Amino acid sequence: MKRLILTAGLALAAVSGFSQGTIDFKNTAIVSGSPVVNAPVFQADGVTRAAGTSFRAALYAGTPGTAADQLRMIGAAVGFSTAPTGAGFFLGGTRTLNENGVTILPGASATLQVRAWAVASGSTWETATQRGQSDTFTVTSGGAGVPAGPPSLMVGLTSFSVVPEPSTIALGIIGGLGTLFLVRRRK
Repeated sequence: MKRLILTAGLALAAVSGFSQGTIDFKNTAIVSGSPVVNAPVFQADGVTRAAGTSFRAALYAGTPGTAADQLRMIGAAVGFSTAPTGAGFFLGGTRTLNENGVTILPGASATLQVRAWAVASGSTWETATQRGQSDTFTVTSGGAGVPAGPPSLMVGLTSFSVVPEPSTIALGIIGGLGTLFLVRRRK
C-alpha cells in the first residue's frame, strides 16, 4: 500500500512537471542553418554591444495581452557573453513560465519582454538608471507532450539599446529652458 501511494505521488509530481510552458531564454538561435532569433543588445551608442557581467538581462512574462508594466520577472537575470563574436548575446537557458504569479501552460501563448541594464547603474532593472527593454512579443510556449517537448525559441524578439534614463533635474532644466524660450519669443 505504501509503495502504491509513493508511486502515485511520484507519478503526479512527474506529470505536474510537464504542465508548465517553457521558453529558451536566449537572444540568438539558428535552426537548419538559418538564424531565427538574432537580437543583440546594444549600449547607449546603438553600435557597441553589451558584454560581460557589467550588463544583465532578464525575462519578463505574462498572459497574452498583459501590459508591459504588468509583466513579471521569470527566473534570475543573466550576464552577457564576453567572447568577441558573442557580445550583445546572452544564454539564459530554459525558463519555466510558472512563477512570480505567472502560469502559462505548454502550447499556450505568452507575452514576453526582455529587459537589460548596466549593473553599475542599479542592481535590478527597476532601480537602474541605465536600462532598456525590447518590444513585447507573443510566443507559443514549449514543453507540450509526454515526454515534454523542447522549450520555444524567442522568435519575435528585436534588438534594443541600454540607455541612460533622463533624471528629473535634467527634465526640469529642459522644461525651464523651453519656458524661457517661449516667453522670450512672445516679447
